[in-house]
Formats: sequence, structure tokens, C-alpha cells
Amino acid sequence: MSYLKINVFLLLVVCTFIACGGNTGQKQQGNSTSNLYNDKTRLENINRYLTEKDKDIIESYIRRQGWKMQFSPDGYFYEIYNTGNNPKASEGNEVECEITISLLNGTVCHKSTEPKNFLVGRSEEISGMHLAITHLGKGGKAKFIFPPQLAHGLQGDMNKIPPRSVVVYDVEVTDIK
Repeated sequence: MSYLKINVFLLLVVCTFIACGGNTGQKQQGNSTSNLYNDKTRLENINRYLTEKDKDIIESYIRRQGWKMQFSPDGYFYEIYNTGNNPKASEGNEVECEITISLLNGTVCHKSTEPKNFLVGRSEEISGMHLAITHLGKGGKAKFIFPPQLAHGLQGDMNKIPPRSVVVYDVEVTDIK
């Protein structure tokens, strides 16, 4: 089964479980506050499971590629080829960079034809990039692997990146303002 089919299957199972509320046909008892707490707890457990599953998939991919990547406490993997010049990008900076985005199967989804600009911490760029770009200064080059929750999430990009996809970003910072 492909990665996408497995994720769709898991999502359907999760949605079915949540919709049923774990109820086996018996009348639900208790107040709505405890039901909300139970739903929240179930969702947190599902999220924890999916996060660990994504991390395992990424680690396996990195081993197969023979890469020496580091794991960030924020939840992404990275390999810095060149940190670039100081200062490093930080919140509020406008960063200009060239980006190639691909899936774990090697499909290139996006490739910059000209440098892309985004405002660190304040633009609609994926959250993983806001976190990861701070490793780099002007001239910096790196590879980042973002799990779905730091990339395009449950929906994908509605174009070339499927829902719940792990993405690989090859980045070169061309300017920081």
C-alpha cells in the first residue's frame, strides 16, 4: 500500500472512531464537559500516534538515503551544508531564498525559478520554514525534512503536495533584509 493510501485509511479510521465516540450503541452518559474532555484526550492520543509514525517514516527515509541529519526539538530534521554569513535570519526579517520541494518518493513538487521572499514569523509560508530558516544566514544552504504538521498539514497544498505529506525542502538563502 502506498503512503497516501495508508494515511487516508488511518484518517478514515480516526474519523469513524471520533464520530462514533467509542460508543457501542449504548446511551452516552455524563455531561457534555466530560464528553469534550474525552474527545480532546482521544484527539491528543491520535495526534501523538501520527506524530511518532511520521517521525519513524522520516528516520527510515534518512537511513535509506545515507544522510546524516539532526533532529530539531521543534519536530523537523535538518542538514546544514553551509550556515552562510551572520547574522542569521530571525523573526521579522525578510528572507529571499531559492527552494526545491519534493516528496519522499522523489517527486519534485515545486522548484524556484526565481528567489522567493517571505517574512519570518509573519507570512503564510509553512510553519516549519519559519522555524528552520533561523539556522541560516545569507548564502546558507540546507536540507530540511518537515512532517505534515509543520508543512502542508491535512490538506496538502491543494495542488502537487498530497494531504498529510512529509516534504523535503532544499533551501539556499540569497538575501536577508
